[in-house]
Amino acid sequence: MEQDAHLRQNTRSLEPEEILFREGESADCAYIIEQGKLEITTQSEGQSVFICYLEAGEIVGEMGVIDSAPRTATAKAAELTRLTVVTRDQLTDRIAQADPILKLLVKILLDLSLIQI
Repeated sequence: MEQDAHLRQNTRSLEPEEILFREGESADCAYIIEQGKLEITTQSEGQSVFICYLEAGEIVGEMGVIDSAPRTATAKAAELTRLTVVTRDQLTDRIAQADPILKLLVKILLDLSLIQI
């Protein structure tokens, strides 16, 4: 419970059209969308290509935190948005404290996702 309180203290707010992160930037944290909506885009042949919208309850930026690769897309607020910041240390601490079966399942899923990238 103490960790949940710490997570909630580390928040960030975005105004509409404000950029959260850009494709190619280094990834040092992920974000849980508490309120609002993010527009996710990528660049192709010099043009911005819409990928999807992410809304409250979803997470963004998690793969860069897991695999230390640069951001693969740009995230921009589509409306007033409030986010909880999740650092790499917080994520690895939670995985380390997880049930052994859950840890194994997470490892398998991560291995599969990295193979597909």
